[in-house]
Amino acid sequence: MTDPLDEIDHPILAKAAEQFTATGDTKHERIRAIDDQVLFKVKVQRWRGAVWVNADLPWLVAAGRREDGSTDDFYAALESEGKTARARYNAENADALKSTTHTARLLPAREDHVRYRAEAGVRFVRRLRTTILALSRSTLHDGQEHTVDFDTFTLGLQVCADEGHETYLAVRITGSVPPTSPP
Repeated sequence: MTDPLDEIDHPILAKAAEQFTATGDTKHERIRAIDDQVLFKVKVQRWRGAVWVNADLPWLVAAGRREDGSTDDFYAALESEGKTARARYNAENADALKSTTHTARLLPAREDHVRYRAEAGVRFVRRLRTTILALSRSTLHDGQEHTVDFDTFTLGLQVCADEGHETYLAVRITGSVPPTSPP
């Protein structure tokens, strides 16, 4: 899959983003059947998901449909797969797991982190491009400086044109330079 994850239109992704990026005292319900990792529930319509949070960065690590009372139910299947993975792990390793489940295979790997950082860079460039175009249009209308605040800096643009067909562009950046690799 090459689509940026934030551009995929799916109810469970939207709900996870809403639930885990909301500010305030949002309560999260833990998936109790999974005991080797702390995974939280996400529910929307018939969709169910499991979110793992690492350093305040939430990852939707699994999703499926609710089938109440069925072994195909997402949370029942997640538990069953976790127990099977634990049994397999313990059969193959001398140092047995003490937990009931083993869900490490669901957690983000190095390539997931690399993709997240690359997509964050693309999102930043897209936002910057859109902002520069909007600032340019605004300053061309009135000749005044127009600014936008980003997380770590403020960007200002001003275009001045005279009757001699000379045009000047002033760019002002105030604040810290963003990190070379987005979070």
